[in-house]
Amino acid sequence: MTSHGACGGGGTVQKELTLEEFYAADPQRAAIPEVPYGRLWREFAPVPTYRLAWVPTTGELYATELSEPDEGRDPVEVLGVLWSRPQVEACLAGWSERCGGQRSLLWARDQIARWRPLVEEAQVTLAPPEPAHSRT
Repeated sequence: MTSHGACGGGGTVQKELTLEEFYAADPQRAAIPEVPYGRLWREFAPVPTYRLAWVPTTGELYATELSEPDEGRDPVEVLGVLWSRPQVEACLAGWSERCGGQRSLLWARDQIARWRPLVEEAQVTLAPPEPAHSRT
């Protein structure tokens, strides 16, 4: 598995995992079905193609190369971590028009690397209102 960090953070390279190994490494990944984001992502040439998917329980958005007859043996690249489906949708806005085009996977990587949500959901808190100051 190759990891590019969370939301564009510095990348770290780890041992390449197959899709099977990726899911086996963290049981939370299989707790809820993944959300697919297309199967025809490309780098520079027509083949190989890649599939993108988001894992709701871990927030991982990953690409897997569709080169093996058994998809479970294809390598996985974690592109980033996004904690909600609305964040993924905003980050990949326009993905359905891009998917299938030349360099579309590069576009997706760039979108994820540059992603900065307007408001981090985890940082939103409801603070009590400030007391009104009266003049006397």
